[in-house]
Amino acid sequence: MTRVGANLSLAALLLAVACRGSAERVFERAAAAPSFVGLTETPLCAVAITDTGAAACFATDGELTWKAEVCRPVRHRPAVIGGTLWVACDNGEWSAVDVKTGKPRWKLPGRRVPGAALVSDGLHGFIASPDGTVEAVDETGTHLWTRADAGTRLAAAGEAVIVSGDRGIAAFQAGTGDRLWADEKPAVGLAGSDELVVAARAAGDLAAFDLQSGALRWGVTLGAFAPDTLAIAGDRVSVGLQRGDVVELATVDGTEKQRFTLPAPLAAPVRGGVAVLQGREGCAAVLGTPQTICVDHQLRGGAVVKDGVVMLAPRDGRVLGYKLKTAAP
Repeated sequence: MTRVGANLSLAALLLAVACRGSAERVFERAAAAPSFVGLTETPLCAVAITDTGAAACFATDGELTWKAEVCRPVRHRPAVIGGTLWVACDNGEWSAVDVKTGKPRWKLPGRRVPGAALVSDGLHGFIASPDGTVEAVDETGTHLWTRADAGTRLAAAGEAVIVSGDRGIAAFQAGTGDRLWADEKPAVGLAGSDELVVAARAAGDLAAFDLQSGALRWGVTLGAFAPDTLAIAGDRVSVGLQRGDVVELATVDGTEKQRFTLPAPLAAPVRGGVAVLQGREGCAAVLGTPQTICVDHQLRGGAVVKDGVVMLAPRDGRVLGYKLKTAAP
């Protein structure tokens, strides 16, 4: 895989699969049940949770840092609030464990059922129910505020949470729920930073807004997006297109910086330069290199990249780690 104008054909990808790419497998850990939520990154390890509520946190060498039992069934990705991993289950029960030890912190029955992945700004957690009601909580699970009919697509940005639903996008102050601004066009992807909110719209345009005022900073038209593939890292925005391209743009003005053409659309936002692809083969490509990893089962969520190791979690519940090869000097 190379930069602008490059193309990695499906045949080349299959060859990479046959050769197991150029990334060395460090570990593979099995699970007794499938997982629908992928991996959640913590400062020490990456957490995998099965549908039956078995949580395990793995270091980059595959060593088990801790394990715990949480609520079940787990169908949506949890979030980290402060030092707490917060899990919300489809039966209305919430669980929380210490991110460093896995020890239980609290368990709350009769709470909101998630309709999408949970998000956090580090101090507050946010959950959207299937009817579009958004609730904010603190690290203890205590209710802070609720906004009805806001939407189910969430992104935490700076001191705000951004929500998209049928009525468009709205930004709320994280701690109080005060409405900051709104835009009438819904998004199929959201990402934010301390100063910026970027929305991918169904019409194929990417719009960047000032986080506090909602003023439009820039907009570009790229084409149909792969849903929920936006990411902001440093001074770059990355997004996946339905035709298989991954486009990187400057956060300051939306200028296109790089474009990669992949054999399948993204399944999740790019993390650490690793693109997880849609498809039953369960492939991930390291952008800008020929390195491709395939795990022979559909991947859930984005990669976790730590200390040169790519950690992946296919739907069958396994967790795998691969050591990336560095470029020759």
